[in-house]
Amino acid sequence: MKRNIILTVLLIIILLTGLAITSCSEKDQMTGKAVQASLLQVKVVDEKGDLVTDADVYLNNIHKGRTSKYGESKGTKLVILDGTSNWISAEKEGYFSTKPTSVSATSVGGDQKITLVLEKERTSFLILVLDENEDQLPGALVTLHEQKKAITLHEQKEFPPLQKVLTDDEGLARLEKVEDGIYFIKVKLKGYEEAVLDEQDVSFEDDGVRNGIEVRLKRLPHLDLEIVDDNSRPLSSAEVTLYTQEEFNHPGGSPLHISYTNTEGEISYNDVSLNEKYVLIIKREGFTAQTIDLALDEENQYLKISLSPLDE
Repeated sequence: MKRNIILTVLLIIILLTGLAITSCSEKDQMTGKAVQASLLQVKVVDEKGDLVTDADVYLNNIHKGRTSKYGESKGTKLVILDGTSNWISAEKEGYFSTKPTSVSATSVGGDQKITLVLEKERTSFLILVLDENEDQLPGALVTLHEQKKAITLHEQKEFPPLQKVLTDDEGLARLEKVEDGIYFIKVKLKGYEEAVLDEQDVSFEDDGVRNGIEVRLKRLPHLDLEIVDDNSRPLSSAEVTLYTQEEFNHPGGSPLHISYTNTEGEISYNDVSLNEKYVLIIKREGFTAQTIDLALDEENQYLKISLSPLDE
């Protein structure tokens, strides 16, 4: 009986010695130097702190498996550290890989723990806003919205945007750090019809920037006037009174506007309607006044009006 116990103890010692030798490097085996080894619990989360399952975990660029999907170990993976030079990293499709983190094995009892954070892949999305003449439009408001299939696009417009930005002097808007997905985009600018582009598929590319899209805004009904003299020189401070024909023909009728041309002799109205009839009265000191009847349509939303000087 005593002999059997002694044999069993000797067998255990031999097995433990073999394991210790196996865990040593070739150099350590030759020198007989002891090597530290310990367990490391790798937890992988996203930027919100939520556990990421099925993330690939690497130790010294060697794949050690994936984080668990279930139970108390969900989002974690156990790896064995050996020595002082250990580099841990994680990756998963749809996320940027983590930078390798250095961890040393410890001889102290208990498992070591580390948390790696995976950031979702994101891209920049460029929108170039133009008018119908392909002129760039600065100051347009561009908003990005998540496209939800369960509800109508009209209902989705009521949700706050994920991002909003104004176009620059070149008509460009840049939406930053957009996650892969399906979105709709709205573009607004005073004096133009709102544009809504749905089913925009945004996906990350190697350079981090997706080729942009162009949006052309259609101008709302308007009336642009340019007042000049007989030599086509602009007349600033010319008084322009705008009536609807109905108000003009009504005793005591009120004008829509009484305003004055700028230094370029220009003035614009954006609160007019197509197929409406208007009356314009243009006056300037030293020039003969003009009264013009106008039936506004798409072809005559710009008028150049010449005033003749008064006879001396």
